[in-house]
Amino acid sequence: MSGSVIVTELVKALRESDAFGVLIELGYGAAVAQNIHNVPGASRTILASEQPYDQKVCAMRFGETSTSIRSVSREMCEHVLTSAINAKEYQHDKRTLGFVSTFQVGDIDKKDVRTHGWFGVAYKSRRPAYYHVSFYGNNLNRVDLISSIGQCGLALIALHALPEKKLLVHHLLAIQPFTVDIVHDAFDDAMMEMDPLEFLCERMASGGSDSIICFTPDRKFVRLEDVMRGKKTVVVLKGSFNPPTIEHERLLRTSQSFNGEAEEEIARVFMISINTVDKGVVQNLRDRLDYISAMGVSCLINLRGRFKDTHQTLLSAFYGIRFLFSMGQDTYDRIEHELINCSNFNFQIFPRTKCSSTRVRELLSIREPTDQDKAELKSLLPQKVLAHLRSNHYH
Repeated sequence: MSGSVIVTELVKALRESDAFGVLIELGYGAAVAQNIHNVPGASRTILASEQPYDQKVCAMRFGETSTSIRSVSREMCEHVLTSAINAKEYQHDKRTLGFVSTFQVGDIDKKDVRTHGWFGVAYKSRRPAYYHVSFYGNNLNRVDLISSIGQCGLALIALHALPEKKLLVHHLLAIQPFTVDIVHDAFDDAMMEMDPLEFLCERMASGGSDSIICFTPDRKFVRLEDVMRGKKTVVVLKGSFNPPTIEHERLLRTSQSFNGEAEEEIARVFMISINTVDKGVVQNLRDRLDYISAMGVSCLINLRGRFKDTHQTLLSAFYGIRFLFSMGQDTYDRIEHELINCSNFNFQIFPRTKCSSTRVRELLSIREPTDQDKAELKSLLPQKVLAHLRSNHYH
């Protein structure tokens, strides 16, 4: 089913629902409102629609913001959404919806896309939810990008107002040339949950292009730029981490930089591919992220399992940053054939040890572990991972 067909079906469903409110679109025109206007009966969904473009006009309309707030940011999105919801002229006894989006589009024709934006959705009395979207490496033109923004915004409105259309919404998001990589405050109601991990799996099932999201030690999804900013080198340890062992920790921590950069110029991250080459689709991903966050390490999550595909996705997303893949000898032996004709692939190889996640899982499966079993487990796991296990009733 094409995106335009899905959009029409969602607009018709919104028209028959109780979704009715204000749409504010900043930086790209009125693509979301236009999708609704394209189907007869827009007055049943739109109370008002605005597209203030000039910053001074936006400030006069919705109030001044701190000079430190960027035009394209969650803070700006939240500021405008709050102002619009509270505006006297938008008070209406049937109003249930507030929607704001702010995007950086620019002159992207015939260029690789490196842009992003935010959506904010307030529906009924639920806490507003904010979604960050990244576009990169898709060579879109301006018209196509704006059209895609319009479809994404409509999909997120439908995600809140039309829970029965959730699968259709996810399919529309999955065929777009972007990644929904941050979701804030969208987990209060199971009906409107937009989980980035669920989005990635849906995107994979729909045959979408590769995507990357980033999970931080404080258990938040952030833009990759937030992790890469100010870094010259990113050390990547790719694996399944079920669970992470002291060997994984050693490989990540001891990899050397390219040109003697200071440690503050190096980012060190784990990376998990949902669709692995020889182990199928990764299960219990949440548990693995819990272990990794306990170690104080960020984790990148992508779709494609092959190293060369992962490398290409990272390169297409970030110019000027060097990526260094750390790996054990056994991993290199397994993927050596992939690296033929794979240019600019940088890696460091470490000797294989007897420490393995498989052995850890065997020990964890023992119902009544002996003191020797416990001692062995302690020798295989980072202290913070072991502490996390103990806090979750493993003794």
